[in-house]
Amino acid sequence: MKIKILTTFILAALTYSCACSDEGYETYELSEFETNVIPFVTETIVNFTNDEGITSNGVYAAKTIGETDLNSGDDDSCFSRFVQYQRTSLILEEVAVTFTIEVAKYKTNTEFTVRSYDDRSFGPDGCELIETLTTPTETFTYNGFSYSNVYVMTLCGSDSIIDTIVYSPVDGIKFIKYVSGTYWRLVE
Repeated sequence: MKIKILTTFILAALTYSCACSDEGYETYELSEFETNVIPFVTETIVNFTNDEGITSNGVYAAKTIGETDLNSGDDDSCFSRFVQYQRTSLILEEVAVTFTIEVAKYKTNTEFTVRSYDDRSFGPDGCELIETLTTPTETFTYNGFSYSNVYVMTLCGSDSIIDTIVYSPVDGIKFIKYVSGTYWRLVE
């Protein structure tokens, strides 16, 4: 009899403790423009040159498109929030460094970042979260090179050897400026 009562109690506890207080989902989708910020649908090889005239192949991986579930793991909630994202990486073969480019849509904003090989993030507008990413209108000029209608990505934090990354939705990374004044630039 005690086993029957104990079994009933355990089953009741498991049933009610696993119940959801809510169910459903929300999906935060990138806008049409945001889905085109990363143009690389197939592996793409580009060329870069630095301030010393050294050249390097750059290889962009085909962008991945996916969703991340932001469910916080709250035991009482079965509600899921899905964040849509797109991601690619650029490998500069000569110096064996990788940059990861990602755009993701959250509930009220868009996050657009370039993560450098030293695990530092760079973003537009001083790394502020953006409600909706719009066409770039900035101009960047350095050492005789000028780029218009680009995102000028600055460091989100401190302590990086990279100062600025210039990004175009058409060409990807166009210019990488280091704190030391050296650079890598896309050969167009």
